[in-house]
Amino acid sequence: MSKDMGLWGLDAPEEVGGMNLPMVAMVGVGEELGRTVTPYTIPPDSPNLRMMMAAADEKQREHYLAPYVRGETISAIGISEPGAGADPQLMKTTAVQDGDDWIINGRKIWITKADEADFTILMAVTDKNAEGRNGMSAFLVDRETPASTFCVKFR
Repeated sequence: MSKDMGLWGLDAPEEVGGMNLPMVAMVGVGEELGRTVTPYTIPPDSPNLRMMMAAADEKQREHYLAPYVRGETISAIGISEPGAGADPQLMKTTAVQDGDDWIINGRKIWITKADEADFTILMAVTDKNAEGRNGMSAFLVDRETPASTFCVKFR
């Protein structure tokens, strides 16, 4: 329905099918949506969209970002963990490089849309620092990825 009304991918880049509206315009859209009693969202989800726009390479933009903007796929994001919540300093999920691939080990909780997502942006520690500040990376994990397979890292 929102696609039919021209309200889709408003803040997504034009090169992947979005309208590339600035944040100020998006605030106006949000204010107008707030005037109705009908709950309404405008896909795609901006936090996941923004992360992919900032970090995905060209191949990932074509495979993940463009279909996401067109509404052909749904994404989720895996950050929160048992005992850590969303505090990245307490994150225990790790990713270790194995050649060109990555092995991810850990547990995530509270992943909104996990049951319907085509892919998940998963956060993991890739550089443990002795002073307690961990370097983290985001990985794109396809829904059909078996637990024994490797994942793709954002650049």
